Amino acid sequence: MERAQYAPQRKASVTSRHDGRLDKHSTLIACTRSWVPQRIRGFTLTELMIATTIGLIVLSGVAQVFATSRATYRATEGLTRLQENARFSMHFLTWDVRMAGYMGCLQKSTVVTNHLNNPADYATNFVLGQYVNGHSYTGSGSNLSDWTPPLPAAYFTAGEVVPGTDVLVIRRGSDKGLRVLPPYMPTPSAALQIETASGLSVNDIVIVSDCKSADLFQITGPDVPDNTGTINHNTGTVSQGPGNATQSLSKTYKGDAEILKLITNVYYIGRRNNDPNNPPALFRKEIDKGVVFANELVDDVDSMQVFYGEDTDGDGRANTYGKADEVTNWANVETTRVGLLVRTPGNIGQELDTRVYPVVGMLIGPYNDRRQRRVFASTIELRN
Repeated sequence: MERAQYAPQRKASVTSRHDGRLDKHSTLIACTRSWVPQRIRGFTLTELMIATTIGLIVLSGVAQVFATSRATYRATEGLTRLQENARFSMHFLTWDVRMAGYMGCLQKSTVVTNHLNNPADYATNFVLGQYVNGHSYTGSGSNLSDWTPPLPAAYFTAGEVVPGTDVLVIRRGSDKGLRVLPPYMPTPSAALQIETASGLSVNDIVIVSDCKSADLFQITGPDVPDNTGTINHNTGTVSQGPGNATQSLSKTYKGDAEILKLITNVYYIGRRNNDPNNPPALFRKEIDKGVVFANELVDDVDSMQVFYGEDTDGDGRANTYGKADEVTNWANVETTRVGLLVRTPGNIGQELDTRVYPVVGMLIGPYNDRRQRRVFASTIELRN
């Protein structure tokens, strides 16, 4: 019996010799080689370690560039904010100081007759030549008596002003004056007439003036004077403010007179909600109708120092500069020198700020944080 022969079926490419016949030997070799596994070559451990090291070096360089760029950006942004805050702060202060005592065409020598009850009150003490004054820090705490003169309890609370900083008070008339219209006053106790929709209302404290004299009083009626154009200045009880002690003004005013609203602005360094965790900021108290409105103007202002230039020989120029507690006669103040210490909103430095800053004659610091600070100062001449 013959044994059947079985051979695996192989598919192979057909090769041919030069004479055109199949080359069985070549075909067998090709089939045999197709079954031999090829050697797979990968990365060695040394190569992997080298690649990992190079990658870490590149990543470290990228991280270093990113950290440097971020620090530079934060420093630039912080200093930009610092400059912006200083510019706005100085704008508010210099503009208001220049306007101190403004009463239209009146001059500094013009007599102002104050008809209010308690005319020496902090909000309405608008007397001849004393349109700028302030309070200097002379104590060691945060009580009202730590400032000289002491801060009035009717308008401040203990701890409201940051210790070591000064307070600046400015009194003036409003920017826009309202012309007195006919029918004119027949007597000094008669009502004044102005244009309707003037913006004035009952309990506003106003100044009526021509180029010779001025009177300060509180509007007592009618209820809506901005619609009627009539302004009464009677005596008696009022809902807000001091009221008038006398009804008759110093004279009758006619078409050459105008009426301005009295503005009392108080600048100081405080913190929002009196919270020590909030940043120090430049605040302004606006006293209107006997009511105090405190507004935060610019944040991150560490300190405000104020010196007053006093004319002691009558030549119209400041001879000596001193703090509020050193001024001998406020009517002789000709200039005001204001210094601000402004800081960046966040920590941008690598080292602690141990510097002591000279702020218009006062040494402030050190703060021992990582913020950066700059000193800004301006000497402002009083115009009125």
